[in-house]
Amino acid sequence: MAIPKREGQIPVPDFKTDKQPTSAGAVKLGYGLEGALPKKADAISGYINGLASSNPKVFQQIAASLIKSGIPVKNFEDVGQAVGRFVANMLKDPNTPLSQITLETFLNSVNKDFQFGKPVKAPSQQFYLTTPENAGAEINDQFGKVLGVAATDAEKNAYYKALIKKQKNAPMVTTSADGKTIQTAGFSAAEKEALLNEFIAKRAQNAFGQATMVGGTKVDTVPPEQFTGGFLKAVDTIKAYSDAYGVPMSDSDIKRAAISALTTPAGIDGQQQKIKGISKGIYSGLASFIDQGLKPKELLQPYISKKAQILEIPENQITLNGTEGQQVISKVVTKDGLLPIYNYERELRTDPRWRFTKNANDEAANWVSSIMKSFGIAG
Repeated sequence: MAIPKREGQIPVPDFKTDKQPTSAGAVKLGYGLEGALPKKADAISGYINGLASSNPKVFQQIAASLIKSGIPVKNFEDVGQAVGRFVANMLKDPNTPLSQITLETFLNSVNKDFQFGKPVKAPSQQFYLTTPENAGAEINDQFGKVLGVAATDAEKNAYYKALIKKQKNAPMVTTSADGKTIQTAGFSAAEKEALLNEFIAKRAQNAFGQATMVGGTKVDTVPPEQFTGGFLKAVDTIKAYSDAYGVPMSDSDIKRAAISALTTPAGIDGQQQKIKGISKGIYSGLASFIDQGLKPKELLQPYISKKAQILEIPENQITLNGTEGQQVISKVVTKDGLLPIYNYERELRTDPRWRFTKNANDEAANWVSSIMKSFGIAG
């Protein structure tokens, strides 16, 4: 049955000249229309009903979608009013998944003939909110934030299939509103995040590349993918933890820790606690200090500075995970704590390199001058 036209009674927006804002929050109409819903909820009803004259095909699709979704549509005016109420209620919920998709997608629009005035049964309706386009956008967005790269078409497709499978297998959650029962897949945001993290972790393995042994030398057959985003930040943070706590970590160890930090609930704090625990095991004499919030690097900094001064080594070249720093640790960290710094100064002067420093030569010259003065040879 054709939709009756209501020309002259309902204002029809002109997409070219209408100054009414074209966005209702993040909710768009869909149905092949470039324009979006009016921002003001009370303007939605007239806009939707106006489509009966300006775009009757779309108006029929909207009404059919409402009916299929269990929203009663018995009269002409019901269409716009139903959409208006629906959007207004939806925008009150900041956690609604609809904020990222179109009204058309949510209502699972189909081309279906319908007639006004017939009783409409409000059936239980099961909603699967994810479309291939939305799933692709989700994984692409997360890849960009975490790895600084785009998801491939194959990754988007695989994620969509995995997500739909989990949604369909999820326990159903039943809610009631406006006299009708709605069933939605009880697939939580946390579960979706965990699924996304599985795909991120799989892609992140490319950070290690692929290598083979050639004549006793490891040669990259596929170079590692250079990620940015949160991955690079996590790598830098974990490397800083490693240096501060004196826990040697290879480049691969740091990258694996970064992946774990970004894809597990423990996060970056979990990696810090792990590094801290290892540090307490390595430097048992410093465990009580570490428990108080002090880092080995902070505790050993005076000894590092003293070594740099006496052996005339640039201080920034002495790191706890480097050879010079490890030598400091082996000399000053004991099972009872730290060696007195005066004793460490004496220890440094037994280092063969000290004899070739300027301060050693100055000290020797001063000693010779003192001896000569004692014998009255020098003034």
